[in-house]
Amino acid sequence: MFTGEISGPIESLIDLPDYDAVKVFCYENSVNFNYTKDFFQYGIVTKFELIHEQIIPLIPELEHIEPVEPIPNILILAIDSVSYLNFERHFPLTGQFVRNHSFFELKGYNSVGANTWPNMIPFFTGLFPQELVKEENRGKIFFDNWPIIWKKFGAKGFRTLFTEEMAPYGLFTYEKKGFRYRPVDYYLRPFTRSIQTDKYSQFCYKGKLESEVRFLNQ
Repeated sequence: MFTGEISGPIESLIDLPDYDAVKVFCYENSVNFNYTKDFFQYGIVTKFELIHEQIIPLIPELEHIEPVEPIPNILILAIDSVSYLNFERHFPLTGQFVRNHSFFELKGYNSVGANTWPNMIPFFTGLFPQELVKEENRGKIFFDNWPIIWKKFGAKGFRTLFTEEMAPYGLFTYEKKGFRYRPVDYYLRPFTRSIQTDKYSQFCYKGKLESEVRFLNQ
């Protein structure tokens, strides 16, 4: 969802309507230069040295929704393909963390498939994938109309967010078409895809964990 382009020095506040993030390039030059679109046309500058590049997540301004009743903040942490007993054996520190922060545990949770898709679709919708789409068609459709749990939260006045730790292998996007429209209020996939390039590792950006970049500064 990077759209639009601003070239040259920014001398005052600018309006970035409905932007999820901005990508900033800084070049060093020693001669006068007329900043034009051609300067950024191919993303390559030969006469001027690139000295800094950074992608900065933004917080889109959204219309305030007055909830029907006081509501808590809810974080759903999903680790797929792991049963509750498997979680107990292999994630002792994570288990200790969530219990110290009064998370609600699904103690009867079982893995129902071999990978992300067959496990997370029931978790998010209450239905098996084959109840929603035929296997041969899942790479041909958008998922905007699916009964995903964040829609129920949104209808009750929650602001919703969805993010994944490895965007190239996203639940709704790996070998699939994803969403035609932004599915939640804060959709971090465009930002995550932009920072997960060959220049950076899968889990860090500019010396920080992705989680720090995406959440702690927000």
